[in-house]
Amino acid sequence: MRSPALAALALLVLAAAPAERSTEAYYREALALEAKGPMALLTGRVGPMMKEAQSAGLSARDQRRAALAHGERATYCPPDKARINSEEMLRLLGQIPAAERSKLPLSQGMARAFALKWPCR
Repeated sequence: MRSPALAALALLVLAAAPAERSTEAYYREALALEAKGPMALLTGRVGPMMKEAQSAGLSARDQRRAALAHGERATYCPPDKARINSEEMLRLLGQIPAAERSKLPLSQGMARAFALKWPCR
């Protein structure tokens, strides 16, 4: 039998977890940092932004793998050992309309960008 206190604690932990920010918020901040050029390194935001993008990319990959495991169609089809650099990722995110970027969590925005780069045929 589960304890009500344990259930309440689980809800509290889930409520305290940070929500994934929108693709638009990430994109705007990345553009602002890019505009600073080498001075962006002094802001202390480059490392956290790179980690956030990597985490969102891994989440997109995991969602794709889970869909495939459940017999669903893949949203993108990367080659083995696929790589993408930050400049290309920004360009691809910029191809998603701003109205859509504002509604997409970053991991879904990354999946959309990956679909632009590696469409399934």
